[in-house]
Parts: sequence; C-alpha cells; structure tokens
Amino acid sequence: MKPTVVLKQRGKRATVISEGTVTEVAEVTIDATIKAQPDAAAADAIEKPPKIAPRLKSAPKIRQLYWCDFPKDAHLPEFWKRRPVIVLSFKNTLHGAVTVVPCSTQAQPDNPYALDLETTIDGRAAHAICDKVTTVAVSRLLPDKDGIKRLPEKEFNKLLELVLSWLPKLPEPPEPS
Repeated sequence: MKPTVVLKQRGKRATVISEGTVTEVAEVTIDATIKAQPDAAAADAIEKPPKIAPRLKSAPKIRQLYWCDFPKDAHLPEFWKRRPVIVLSFKNTLHGAVTVVPCSTQAQPDNPYALDLETTIDGRAAHAICDKVTTVAVSRLLPDKDGIKRLPEKEFNKLLELVLSWLPKLPEPPEPS
C-alpha cells in the first residue's frame, strides 16, 4: 500500500492523494511523522566553517601558553571567550588542531582537577582546569603579550598528573590461570 500524502490542507478540509487517486476530505487526521533526509546535493550545499589562517609564526609546542579564542556560539558549560590555554599535545602543525588545557584567571577552589599555576599569564595568576581538555584549531591561538611562554617541566608534570587522574583507568589484566 502506498502512503497517503496531504497535498493541501484548509482548516479541517484537505485534498489528499492515496494510491494515485485524488480525493477531497472533510475531516483530516494525521497519524504519522515524516522525516526528510537531505539528498547528496543538499548535503554538499551545507556550508563548511571557514578555514582561518593561523596568527602564529610556528607550530605550537607542548607546555607552551597561549590565549585561545573559544567559539562565541558555545553552549554553557563550554568555554566561550578568550582565555589562556596550555598546549598538551606534542606533535602539532601550524595549520592543524592542537589539544589544550584551558585556564581561568578565577580561582577554582571547588574543583579537585584545577591546578593553581606558578607561571603567570599576562602578569595575572592563572588556574589550569585539567578536567576540561579540549581540541581547537591552531588559528584560534594568540601569543601572550610578552611573547610565547613555556610552562616549566616540573609544573607541567603536575598538570599532566591531574589530567591523567581525571581520565578513566584501564582495568587490571586478569591473572593467568
């Protein structure tokens, strides 16, 4: 049986087509939901986000501090404004993506995964939020006004320890029988 399709509805009256026959109907009851799938041409017509040239001169390196322009259309609790970040990934390119730990200039006393940094950003105290690791385009990064800083290895190791403690752990392998 072919589905019934409403061609034109006026108040409670409608013109319908069913099995090739056009009929005028006085009472209309719709008992199905139709979901339209875009065809291949429509899918190709969806506009991709723009590719923005990076503002950096070289690829970011692990432990470096930058300012990041997070998307303005974020949904809370996502990060949404310019804020400091620490580069976590170690094989980065100038035109690719980079994994970062976002920071805040506001203290995070209730977050056990926040690290109070000894290193300042633009002269301000910062707190790494280690349970919010994220990946962004390198084009979102800007250097600090005093140039590109790098977190000391000892401080970065504390940050990395917190990030790893937040991630799930692998189960212990079963003991051999």
